[in-house]
Amino acid sequence: MYGLVTGGCVVGVYVCDDADFASSQGWVPLPDGVSIGWTYNPDRAQPFQRPAREPTTDEKIASIDARCAQVLARGAPYGDRRIAIHDTGRTDLGGMATTAIAALAGALSWPENYALGWIAMDNTRVPLPTPADGLAVADAAARYYAAARQRARDLKDQALAAADAAALNAIDINSGWPEA
Repeated sequence: MYGLVTGGCVVGVYVCDDADFASSQGWVPLPDGVSIGWTYNPDRAQPFQRPAREPTTDEKIASIDARCAQVLARGAPYGDRRIAIHDTGRTDLGGMATTAIAALAGALSWPENYALGWIAMDNTRVPLPTPADGLAVADAAARYYAAARQRARDLKDQALAAADAAALNAIDINSGWPEA
């Protein structure tokens, strides 16, 4: 298990089997029992300490935002590859999808450079020989992105509606995300 630490506080807890990926995201390995709200100081003999109080709604929402960012950072699955869906990636996908729609309508030809392929996150090409192939990539990325954002919104709504700390702590921010 790994934790996302912000301002000396664990704001997100993630189960991840890939230590290299976890490290690349800046996550810290967590000992058993450590959860959101614990403080972290690597200079102490016991770097993790139980919080003196229950997490607040704002802290829970921050942990939801951190979890959503982690889900989005992995990119959208497409076949055996992943497509970047950060702000620039989504803008590029939108431009490619618009070009594909125009090509399918006969307003222009499908550009050779798109046909060569979309560059996946692993720096390999996803072949797009036809405009329909381009739309399929854009569709997969859009659906994954939307599912992640909607899951985050649902969790935030639960946090905002939580009547007390117990209800806030009962919100599971690690389940219900789109499949990776």
